[in-house]
Amino acid sequence: DEETQFNRTIAQGNKVFTKKVAALQAQGIKVLPGSVAFLLSGSLGFPLDLTEIMCEAIGMTVDKDEFNALIQKDKEGNKKGGGEGEKDMIMMAKETTYLTDIKTTDQSPKYFSETINAKVVAIFTGRGSLPEEKGFVEMADESCGKVGLVLDSTNFYAQQGGQVYDTGLLVGDDKSLNVTDVQVYAGYVVHMGMVQEGSIVVGDELKCVVDLERRELVVPNHTMTHVLNFALRSVLMGGPDDEAEREGKLNQKGSDVNGDRLRFDFNWDESLTPSQVEQVENMVNQTIESNIIVYDKVVPLKNARDIYGLRAVFGETYPDPVRVVSVGVPVDELLSNPNNKKWAEYSIEFCGGTHLKALGIAEQFAIIEEGSASAGIRRLVAVTRQRAADVVAIGKQLLVEVTRVEGIEKGPDFVSAVKKLRKDFNAMSAIHLVAKYDAAQRIAKLEQSTLEILKQATKAMEGAAVDAAKQLVAASGDSLPEKCVARIDFGNSGKTNSAIMKVLTKAKKTGSFLIVSADKENDAVCVYAVVAKTQTSVDAFKWCGAALAPLGGGKCGGKEKNAMGSAPGVDKIDQVIAAAEAFVA
Repeated sequence: DEETQFNRTIAQGNKVFTKKVAALQAQGIKVLPGSVAFLLSGSLGFPLDLTEIMCEAIGMTVDKDEFNALIQKDKEGNKKGGGEGEKDMIMMAKETTYLTDIKTTDQSPKYFSETINAKVVAIFTGRGSLPEEKGFVEMADESCGKVGLVLDSTNFYAQQGGQVYDTGLLVGDDKSLNVTDVQVYAGYVVHMGMVQEGSIVVGDELKCVVDLERRELVVPNHTMTHVLNFALRSVLMGGPDDEAEREGKLNQKGSDVNGDRLRFDFNWDESLTPSQVEQVENMVNQTIESNIIVYDKVVPLKNARDIYGLRAVFGETYPDPVRVVSVGVPVDELLSNPNNKKWAEYSIEFCGGTHLKALGIAEQFAIIEEGSASAGIRRLVAVTRQRAADVVAIGKQLLVEVTRVEGIEKGPDFVSAVKKLRKDFNAMSAIHLVAKYDAAQRIAKLEQSTLEILKQATKAMEGAAVDAAKQLVAASGDSLPEKCVARIDFGNSGKTNSAIMKVLTKAKKTGSFLIVSADKENDAVCVYAVVAKTQTSVDAFKWCGAALAPLGGGKCGGKEKNAMGSAPGVDKIDQVIAAAEAFVA
């Protein structure tokens, strides 16, 4: 009855609360994380106010800011327009208590691909959506907008443990619901979506059709998260180390698995080296090539914890009995000799998610990102199957291009090729990380080589530009005009401009000069103006602006005696020269 169900909820919540608090107190922590309160309230139906009372009794407090932030985040993820506005599809203690006379959902069929028939035991329309605020109705149709169907059993995977929910259809005679989200609250699995056809009534029997094509993209990523966890422990710690793991070393700190990629967070104080990343990835791919079998079984928690090498998060609460997922060894064999040190050679974890039957189905594994998630926590992002093949292919193409550029004769073409290579490299997003490390190192060396080439080219260009200035002086017979416009190409080097102006102003101390330079590399025209102190009718800044007017004005800077500017459009350089001459005519 309702009282029995409520008592069961309180007992279950109290058990989780006690274990979580014990782990925190052992570390001297006096604030219960909001994530724990959220777990108790949302997933277990344990009221927040009761959690606060129990914390107060032992001298602890609840991080309500974090709790409220998680509530808001969950609310945003579960809202969808329908009927007269947005709906809050989160079930809290009040809603799950309303369901206490209904058995929780049998989720065991979710581990199989077969379609099943299930009975609708409740229809949820959202919190606060009805005057009595219960949020439950006996019938739903398209006019209801987004609704959540609670079934007596389901083969849909509800989002939990880092794995994304299943999608699909619930179908009956002349009725259907498109399932776009699946969540579990206090054991009740809620299939959310819009009624597509007919009306659905409590008591209806519906066929549960999971989108298996989508699930087949998710499952390899989940299973390979387990193998990645094992490979990290092997490479970074040399195998199981209970003391280090009890201290939090290399503990899993979260995962996020969907059909596109897997993300894995873990305790580690420093970034992984390229060599470590490659070792981890190779180890995972070796297991895929070996097509190792994946086993699972629900067993008593006490027995499961005795298995040597079992990967479990210290302080984490697990159900009893618990499901053990073992990559390579049948669970019964593990339990028959739990202290066998050989088990350290296998990935063995507690997990309620869906998994591959054999690792070969994953086809390939590639790490695409390694970075910091937060202080002391590293994050790896990886892909499998076709996406892994694609990013590896892109990485190979990149390295082929790097090799091509390395073979170009040192000169202007080499400099241009390196510059383009860097630009293309920086624009890449998803790329095989092993190839990215290699390419980054080699591109840096190429750029170092270009520095010497550019230095020599700049020196040669400066010399040629100064010579051109001297030739201009010589050609004028030492009679340079008071207001002189000349074209001398030297790119956009301010240092070269200073050297040129030194030659010109020395030859004509009362002269004012505007030099026009083609910057072909950047498709721009640069202008530099110096006005003699004795010249009062010309403003250097305005002179530059007038010169660049045919190009739209460009960008100018400086003062009335010394200014410069530039604008794109090197093909119109003759117009710039004409405009500069007209300004001082």
